[in-house]
Amino acid sequence: MLIHVMYTYMENQKIYKTTDLHLQAFLRLMLPQSFTGADRSNGRVSFLFDNSDELQDLVRGYFTAQSYSLQPIQFATLINQGKAIIFGKAVFDSA
Repeated sequence: MLIHVMYTYMENQKIYKTTDLHLQAFLRLMLPQSFTGADRSNGRVSFLFDNSDELQDLVRGYFTAQSYSLQPIQFATLINQGKAIIFGKAVFDSA
């Protein structure tokens, strides 16, 4: 239920923020042009995306375990890039 409340709140924002490492990799893989960077505040790193209906559909699908076709190597690479961003070693090309 908490996820749904958080999702509803973010739906009305221009920027979608997540601290979920796997979700950021999924969104960057499925909608790479929406990734705008990261915000490091309050001791946490948030991954930032331009919010859109398409992005919200992907977030909803992610949290409801919808089936998507994706490239495993790219997904793993984006997880590692997310870790690099978190730990301050971010040098990457867009996926």
